[in-house]
Amino acid sequence: MKTCPECKLAFPRGRSTCARCGASLEEAKDPRIGTTLAGRYILEEVIGQGGMATVYRARHALVDRTSAIKVVSPLLARDVTVRERFRREAKSVQKIAHPNVVDVQDQGVTEDGTSYIVMEFLDGSALASIIGTEPLRCRAPWAS
Repeated sequence: MKTCPECKLAFPRGRSTCARCGASLEEAKDPRIGTTLAGRYILEEVIGQGGMATVYRARHALVDRTSAIKVVSPLLARDVTVRERFRREAKSVQKIAHPNVVDVQDQGVTEDGTSYIVMEFLDGSALASIIGTEPLRCRAPWAS
């Protein structure tokens, strides 16, 4: 993730300037990078961010497997409603077995109350970075 030093907006890694003010973007500094979550997941890089959570590329310390870990924002971590919604999201996605949906590998709450979901990591470009830069190559079966 990159951030604008002027507007403080976050942008995907592929951008170099702010869409709002044109300032040069800087790499976002996240205090969780390099820390270990739940005693086994080493957070290596921010790969996504939203209003409720941040998604990290992480490595399992014991089995050396790369995963994507969605971690609830510290501002929302203590909100019981948010924690319950996050838990339901993890349980719902775990029930889906489809090649176009990532696998949920683990979920939990740390000792400090931080909820997280561990998912299969897929390396590639974000859809947002592809749209607008190249035509989509698939067509819906009902499109003429």
